[in-house]
Amino acid sequence: MTEHSDTSPPPASAPTTDRIIDALVDVICDGGLPGFSVQEVADRAGVSHRTVYRHFPTREALLEALSVAVGRRMAARGGHDVPDDVDGLPDAVRTNFALFSRDARAAEAGVRFGVGAALRTAGQGRRSERFLDVVASATTDADPDSILAAAAMLRHVASSRTWLDLHDLGLDDEAAVRAATWATAVLVDAVRDGRLPGPEPVTTPSIPEGEPRDDDR
Repeated sequence: MTEHSDTSPPPASAPTTDRIIDALVDVICDGGLPGFSVQEVADRAGVSHRTVYRHFPTREALLEALSVAVGRRMAARGGHDVPDDVDGLPDAVRTNFALFSRDARAAEAGVRFGVGAALRTAGQGRRSERFLDVVASATTDADPDSILAAAAMLRHVASSRTWLDLHDLGLDDEAAVRAATWATAVLVDAVRDGRLPGPEPVTTPSIPEGEPRDDDR
């Protein structure tokens, strides 16, 4: 269930594209967001500015290529795509989170690039649809909004973004695997039991007069 699941063979110009992607990872992980320059990536890759744009004409194309590169390595090491039913999700998360840590800089770069630049890859959209299908197949008589909410939560917990968030919160590799696997199993049990997010409106608790609000802090 890799976050980046494209396993197609690399293009004929792989040595150049690989250098560019490796340079992109270094630039992002060394603090190149939000405003890194293509020239900086070109310099680190040892190619010209024009060469980078010839292979990757947009930032979206750069992010997609980074996503594909991580996915290819994940697949080669035994990473899981979205399973056919929810029962397979905990084991898939356990495997994939361990593999994210093996390719930590590239996985981190992919998350930070996508979030910092507000970009979304085609692969991410396909994964979201797969999670929706898997949850829908495990439920009966659930309303579409509840299925969507449950699928979104499972999709989020299983993502490389959550892997990075857990590390940012101080968890080491093993603790992150345990936490994500546990959370996935809890959600899967809820889906199997029909305990999905209900359609009831959520009320916002009132804040006592005089207590500072978030925007006052």
